[in-house]
Amino acid sequence: MDLKFNQVVAVKVIRAVKRYIESAKVEADILNDLRKKGGDQNYVVDLKDFFMHRDRGIENLCLVFEPLGKSLYDFIKANNYKGFDIN
Repeated sequence: MDLKFNQVVAVKVIRAVKRYIESAKVEADILNDLRKKGGDQNYVVDLKDFFMHRDRGIENLCLVFEPLGKSLYDFIKANNYKGFDIN
């Protein structure tokens, strides 16, 4: 439960590796731009917030999303690593 939003959220933690952090910041920028432009929100995950979390001197980036279910990796793994129809 996230106290800021008073609801259950999903948190994606990005390890403190420079290229991972840079990619995640681009991801956050794109999702923020999509939200600002509006459109059909049913097809874009809602990025609620992002922040840096420091633990034992290591700073990880955290992205806060609406919870949607399994991750894409877990979904593909459960499908024996087979592709799936996007429709």
